[in-house]
Amino acid sequence: MSKTPLQPQDAVALVLPFCRVLLCAIIVWPFIAIIAMLLAIWFTKSALTVSLLPFFLSPLYVFRRLFNELLLSLLPIDEKRFLLAETKIQALSMLGLFSKRDKSKD
Repeated sequence: MSKTPLQPQDAVALVLPFCRVLLCAIIVWPFIAIIAMLLAIWFTKSALTVSLLPFFLSPLYVFRRLFNELLLSLLPIDEKRFLLAETKIQALSMLGLFSKRDKSKD
């Protein structure tokens, strides 16, 4: 049985539910973090627990980075991103750091 290659529409259908989950997490997580911090302040009766806020909000950074990477992989490349990638390849090739093997990554 021969397998057909994955079409762009299929890739979008696979990634879109994951993007929705990440978007929901990005929206809901700050509220959860603030509520958790307020509960920590309530139970400990110490204002030093405010220092826990960066710990509670650090997953938000990861969620946002994943969402951006997935979203950028789905969207068609615009002229600005194309010129940036082209300039990056030219600069690396001038320095001798860009090989044919690396061209498949960009």
